[in-house]
Amino acid sequence: MLAAPWIAVASLCEVDGRLDTEYLWAGLDCAGYFVIEDRVALATLGRMTARIDAHPRVGDTVIVSGWPIASEGRKHKVGTAIHDVDGRLIASAAGLGLRWRSEGFRSMGPEVARIGSKPPQQKGGDHQHSGG
Repeated sequence: MLAAPWIAVASLCEVDGRLDTEYLWAGLDCAGYFVIEDRVALATLGRMTARIDAHPRVGDTVIVSGWPIASEGRKHKVGTAIHDVDGRLIASAAGLGLRWRSEGFRSMGPEVARIGSKPPQQKGGDHQHSGG
């Protein structure tokens, strides 16, 4: 599980001073990715169903959270939520993240292909050792 504060800034708000719906969706989406990030090199949102109950105002601090629900192969189900600082639910979502296949990286060029591969072995410098 993860949780992080987020402050509604004016550039993300409607003219009435409330956080725009698309940014609430983005907050829910991003929290879903970051909760599976350690299991996937790169993923994309396959599906998300959300409920938005309120819109924070400019300057409001909210808490964005995410948690894994289940994983099977490339599919990762997640839950996400946004609460105000008093714990009231503002928005919630269930999402499905899809890990990119490694062949998809190769077709996008060498820089992106490197993201989907194992990191290169270090030569010299710091090393991790196990045992004596």
